[in-house]
Amino acid sequence: IFSGILIMVLTANLMVQRWQLRAPENWFWALFAAVALLYFFPMAWLQTMPLLMRGLLGGLLTGLPVGFAGLIVPMLLARSAQPVAALGSNLLGAVLGGCLEYYSMLGGLKSTALMALVLYLMAFLLLRRRRADAPCSRYGRGHLMNQLQSAGVDLTRRETVQAVIDPMD
Repeated sequence: IFSGILIMVLTANLMVQRWQLRAPENWFWALFAAVALLYFFPMAWLQTMPLLMRGLLGGLLTGLPVGFAGLIVPMLLARSAQPVAALGSNLLGAVLGGCLEYYSMLGGLKSTALMALVLYLMAFLLLRRRRADAPCSRYGRGHLMNQLQSAGVDLTRRETVQAVIDPMD
């Protein structure tokens, strides 16, 4: 299970980096489906399988929601206006996830999956609300030019814009 989770996180980060994924909202639906699959899958059925197959399928089932969350988090961090605060929130979420992992020993996998679904749904709704409230400029939300303007950089001067572009080449 642990190796499945780690493989999913690594794969998700490589996918975001390789294909420059930018729309986390779409991946939430896959995340919800993965958590629902984890909830409804008959885990007792795994016991009827050979050990290798049981380990692979069990790792995939438990790692899939983490993998989809691993796609969403880097996309949100990349477009955050305050990446330090966003990373701190992500770390607090990881601590909460660790506590829920221990809860699963008491409450079981199904109740933990329901709690995860509720937390992911709250994150999704807050993200949609924030996007609806955010002002849109000619560059789009979270764009570098918007971040520079909000930091007080005068983008009406050619030399300022060139100083921003030169390090990107």
